[in-house]
Amino acid sequence: MNAKAPELRPVVARFVKPGDSPDTVDPCGPSPVIIHVDLLRKITPEWLRLSFELKRDAEANRIFGKQTSKQAAAKPSADQPLSLPLSLSLLGWVLEMWGYTLANHRLGVKHLVWQNLQTEPSALWHTNLDGIDDGRYGNSPYIYHYTFGLEFTTDGLPVSTIGDWSLDKRHYMGNYPPKQLEPPPLCAGLAARTLHSLFNEASGNISSWPTGTPNIAAGLKGTKGWGSGGVGGGVLASKGGALTDAVYRRSALAQAAATRGPWKWGGEGPVLFFRGGRIYTPWGSGRWSLAGDAIAVNLGTCGTYRLVFNKARTGFSASKGHGAATSHGVIADGAVCNQGGCETKNGGADGANDDADADAEGDDDDDGDGVGAAAAAAAAKWRRMSDSRFYKRLLGSGPWSWQGVTPLGFLGGGVLHTPWGAGTWEIDSGKDNTIRASFVSKVHSVTFDECWAFESTREDDGDKAHGVAKIDAPAGGQGAPKACPANL
Repeated sequence: MNAKAPELRPVVARFVKPGDSPDTVDPCGPSPVIIHVDLLRKITPEWLRLSFELKRDAEANRIFGKQTSKQAAAKPSADQPLSLPLSLSLLGWVLEMWGYTLANHRLGVKHLVWQNLQTEPSALWHTNLDGIDDGRYGNSPYIYHYTFGLEFTTDGLPVSTIGDWSLDKRHYMGNYPPKQLEPPPLCAGLAARTLHSLFNEASGNISSWPTGTPNIAAGLKGTKGWGSGGVGGGVLASKGGALTDAVYRRSALAQAAATRGPWKWGGEGPVLFFRGGRIYTPWGSGRWSLAGDAIAVNLGTCGTYRLVFNKARTGFSASKGHGAATSHGVIADGAVCNQGGCETKNGGADGANDDADADAEGDDDDDGDGVGAAAAAAAAKWRRMSDSRFYKRLLGSGPWSWQGVTPLGFLGGGVLHTPWGAGTWEIDSGKDNTIRASFVSKVHSVTFDECWAFESTREDDGDKAHGVAKIDAPAGGQGAPKACPANL
């Protein structure tokens, strides 16, 4: 409960004692709390009265009744991205918690807020909880408050909707979880493995626990089958199957979409296609897949679209279904295929066999000013770099965030898209899993782990930054950055 959050502060200010500031409200709710019974008896009447008062107040009910404190307080950071789904607001249960918090404030009751008493792990924060108090991830809490679902894609990205792998107590409201729940993906947070292990330990040691292992076909779901399936979580594009890595590598169209850009669609951008069938748009995240010679895109309640690309794969026409085109998309101005970004060897890094582009990059320098030679050298450099295992791993992957801010995309030919403008990236051949990223006139040395996180050091002053893969709120859903477009 964070009364200082910008979205909450104006409402809290109306319910604090006259002359007091929201800054004086304790950042806590009613559970867990260690309290003397006589003090609880003193608080309860005001707690009840205020809970009803908040419910009857239209603004307070809208803010407190349909939004979690985590959402309201969230700030972008490397280990706590945004986008907890509003569906987890639990039908306004946090409103009663605010009734407790504000009642205590009005009655002058102060709390010793002990952060280590309880922690609420999720896929988006407190992901490293391991239940072992050895100091590796700070002191382990005494209580795991198992309230948020742990939601991940099959390749281990955290998602804010129901994931391909989902451990959520709400799935089991009417029946027991089956024994031996399926394990989390390799790159899922440590908290997911910890809670998965505890679930299986409990079911395996309670003799009366019903028998039966997960069987989706028989309707006995464990941690899989709650979402729509497929790599990457969320709803798969209409009439398109999962964009697996094998499918992606066989398709020049898929590779061109994911390694070129950023794109504009309907005049708005950025739009970024990522491997695994994930798409970033100004209206929120979505899914994409191959549909014959086109790309199918599902933007949730915003609609499903069929994208037909031109021969050069530098633009597309979009339609709903197989009807007439209703909008168009192009590679954004200044982000054309350059530095070798549109050339590939057979099935290679950038995936878009476009001989015209390759020829243009290698033209002789007829003017004698060195431009043609520089272009040829750049193209040769990126052809060599495309052989790097790490280059192939990073190219078109994501979506990524930098200090919690999206979108960050590693495109072909060393083109880097950042939330702060265009940049470049290249493999640092002297360091494992490391690139040199340049944007906003600064160069950063960026080292990636084996999963979905990186650490960066700015070369001129040593400033540190962090990044993780992050899928933003779904298009058309709660928390989406913009309303569904009318011109698609």
